[in-house]
Amino acid sequence: MPRPRRDASIFEALAVRKPTVRQYHRTGYLTDDKRLIWEYPRAGPKGDQMDFVEAMELNDDGLIQRHCVYWGWFGFGVLQRDEYHR
Repeated sequence: MPRPRRDASIFEALAVRKPTVRQYHRTGYLTDDKRLIWEYPRAGPKGDQMDFVEAMELNDDGLIQRHCVYWGWFGFGVLQRDEYHR
């Protein structure tokens, strides 16, 4: 069954509204071949960034079966203040 084509415009809209504290600094990851976890710490090389952890459960082929995001207090505050809509 073919996958539906994603509209790139939603990603372009999100990129334009991205808060300056939404950066992508992370170091390393943890895995046991069934779970993959990494952290975006609040303290980044360019100052504070949105802090959160991504955790994924993988199947035997290494494909993501479940994806969770756990927000830190700083990142949660950015969402709570609706800074993506400014």
